[in-house]
Amino acid sequence: TRLYEIYVPIQPADSHKITGVYEVYYDLSKLQPRLLRIRYVVWGSVALAFLLLYGTLFFLIRNASRTLIESNQKIQRLLSTEQKEREVSETLERVTLALSESLDLRKLLDLICRESVELFETQTAFLWLLEGGELIGFAGYGPGTELFIGMRFPIYDSHLLGARVARERKPILVNDALEVNHVDLKMVDLFGVKSMMGIPLIKGGQILGALMIMDIENPQHFTDEDIKLASIFGSHAALAIDNAQLLERAHLHLDHEKALREIDRAITSNLELSKVLEIVIYQTRIQLNVEACAILLFDPNTQTLEYKSSQGFRTELIHQNHIHLGEGRVGNAA
Repeated sequence: TRLYEIYVPIQPADSHKITGVYEVYYDLSKLQPRLLRIRYVVWGSVALAFLLLYGTLFFLIRNASRTLIESNQKIQRLLSTEQKEREVSETLERVTLALSESLDLRKLLDLICRESVELFETQTAFLWLLEGGELIGFAGYGPGTELFIGMRFPIYDSHLLGARVARERKPILVNDALEVNHVDLKMVDLFGVKSMMGIPLIKGGQILGALMIMDIENPQHFTDEDIKLASIFGSHAALAIDNAQLLERAHLHLDHEKALREIDRAITSNLELSKVLEIVIYQTRIQLNVEACAILLFDPNTQTLEYKSSQGFRTELIHQNHIHLGEGRVGNAA
């Protein structure tokens, strides 16, 4: 039998002398199983501790990774928003710069349409201007512009989205345009619209018109974020349009004043009547932007309107006019 021996010296507590030896004997055949159990318990405890440590670290790392991902997504959204706002600022800066460089209303309207297509990443934009009680197609950019220019619709049209936007004075988006029943399906089909958004053009409480931005490829293009962006863009565009219209009216008024002064000088001068009439006709054609114009003077003896002067007519038939009062449109007008 194999024994495991342990010798322990015996020493009284109050003495430095060794008085004997204490011998302990273990039977190894019985001790080894106990040592194995102790070893298993120790290694099992170590393994369990490692498992707990690994689980804790995994949980912490997973949460940290999730937080990092969410933080990264938030940063990406902020960067995307910042980039969009920067694009808006750049676009508005271009519109403002264009207004300061060229105050031509037609060029400005074309610029607004072109920049809105770039800003909202679509293909087409149309701009309605309000005149009287009608919306008139004044400018556009993209497919269908030629068809749009010159279109007229009453502002109280119940189906035209541009009219609704102008009446309600708020941006409106329409996705899946072919599937809804509150838009003009004829217009949607004519221009191949898949989704669209209307922006009112308002300056100082006055509605100037509506800007229509259309996507002819993606039926789900527009979002609520586009509505916010559209409101900002629309207010700046309306301000630019109003300034250009004011300048255009001022120029038109100045041109009219110059024409009237020219006519006054001709009337008060010693020029012959034929020369005076030529000046009057010339200025009338310029100010009214017409191709031809004629003056008929009333003869009290014959009670007729007789031809005196004309410009722009391709034949001389106008020279033979002798119109009685009340006869035709000219006679009724007199």
